[in-house]
Amino acid sequence: MSVPEYTPPQEELPNYQPSLQYYGLCLTKTEFLTPYHANPRRSWKPVILELNSTQLNFYDLNCSSHLKTLIISLYGEQNQLDDLAINLNNDYQQRKSASDVVIEQLDDLFAGDAYGGLNLGEISEELAHFKTSASDKIMKKWGNYKTNKSFKHLSSYYKEMKNNLMLMEPTSNYEEYRYSQLYKYRSDLINSYTLDNLKVGEAPSLNQLISALYKEDTKSTNQPISTLTKYKNCLRLRIECKQMLLQFWSFHSLINWFRNLSIGKDLCKPVDQRLITKLKSIPNRSNLRNNALLIASAAAAAISPNTHSTRTSISTNVSTSSKNSSELIFSNTPRRESLASIDSYLEEVNIQGYNFVSNDNLYTPIEKQFISNCIPDLNSFDKWSGADITLSNYQHYLKKDNLKDIFINYTQLYDLVIEFDKKFIKQKINGDSRSFLIHENGLVSVK
Repeated sequence: MSVPEYTPPQEELPNYQPSLQYYGLCLTKTEFLTPYHANPRRSWKPVILELNSTQLNFYDLNCSSHLKTLIISLYGEQNQLDDLAINLNNDYQQRKSASDVVIEQLDDLFAGDAYGGLNLGEISEELAHFKTSASDKIMKKWGNYKTNKSFKHLSSYYKEMKNNLMLMEPTSNYEEYRYSQLYKYRSDLINSYTLDNLKVGEAPSLNQLISALYKEDTKSTNQPISTLTKYKNCLRLRIECKQMLLQFWSFHSLINWFRNLSIGKDLCKPVDQRLITKLKSIPNRSNLRNNALLIASAAAAAISPNTHSTRTSISTNVSTSSKNSSELIFSNTPRRESLASIDSYLEEVNIQGYNFVSNDNLYTPIEKQFISNCIPDLNSFDKWSGADITLSNYQHYLKKDNLKDIFINYTQLYDLVIEFDKKFIKQKINGDSRSFLIHENGLVSVK
C-alpha cells in the first residue's frame, strides 16, 4: 500500500488577532522606578498607549515640541484641580468651620443621626491642609504662563486634533486607530510591559475631596492630603517594578482603560489558574458619611466645570454651588438611550473657543462618584512589601555568570532599571518573564 503524496495546505493561516486591544493618547508620569526608589524626574509626557492582550506598549510621539506641550496644556485645562484647591482654601479661611457650610446645604436625611454618626468636624480638619504657599503661587503663575503660551499654537494644530483624530477618547477598533492622526505620529517604542501581577487603581485626587480619604477601604483613611493628585481622571499602575500615573482625557476614558487593563491582567494566567476579576458594580456599603460625601463631590464638580473656553477663577461661594449641585443630582433629567453604544457617541468640550471630542458629560456627578466608589484606590505610598511582581526580560537583572540567581539586591536594582530602559529603546529587547516577591532587602524569585 503506497503512502499518499503530500500536498501542501491550500488555505492561508488566519492573521493574528489579539483577544484584547485598546488604543489611545494619554499622559504618563513615573513616580517610582523600583519599589525602593522614587523617580527624581517627574513630569507629564504625552504617549501613545497600546493594549495588546497581555502586553501594554508605550510609544513616543514623533511631532514638534509645540504639539507635545499643547497636548499637556489641553489635558491640564481639562483635568487640573488647582483652582478648586485655591478656592477651597480661601473659603476655609473665611469661615470658622467648613462643617457649617456643608450642614446648611444638607437635607435632614444627611444632617446627622441620633448616634452622631456624621462627624463633619473631621472634614473641616482636612480642609485646613489646603493652604497655598508662596512657592505654590509662583509655580501656578509659571504654569499659567506656559499654558497660555502653548495655546497660541492651538489654531495651527486644531485640524489634526478635532473630531477625535488624536484619539484622546480611546478606541478598541484597530482600523480607526490605524487611520487616525495619532497613528501617523507613532514613533519609537519607549517600553513594553507585561500585565502579569499588575496592580491598578484610581489615583485619589482632590476632586474626590474627603471621599478620597474616607473611601470604603479603611486603610486609606490616613492618606496624607499631600499625596492626592492635582489632576482628575488618573489611574495609578504598579506594573513590573515601576509605579506610574496615567492621566486620561475624560472619566469615560479612565473607566474603560481600567476595565481593559483588569481584563488583560486576568488573561496573563494559564486557563487552569485564571481567576477572573470581579469588577464591583455596587459599593460595599452606603452609610450616612458616604451619602454626605457624594453631595460634597457633586459640589466640587459643579464649581469645577470642564466646558469653559478660558481659564477663569472658580467661584468661592460653596453654599450656592452646593445648592446648584443638589438640584442637579435630584433633577429628573432623562438619561441618554445611546449609552449602550457609548463608543460611537461623541460629545464636545470647548477649550479656548475650539471644540474637542469628550464623553465626560455622559455621566452625571452622582454617577461618577458611584462608579469611582466601585473602583479601588491605589495610593502613592501603599505597602509594596510582600507583593508579587513580574519582570519581563528578567535575565538583564541577574548576574551574567549565574542566571540561576534568584535574588536581586535593592541597592543594585535602581541602576539596573535605568540601564535596561536605555538599552530597550535601542535594541528592542524581547526576553522571558519571571515572577518575584518584593522583600525589604530586594526581589526574590518565586518561580
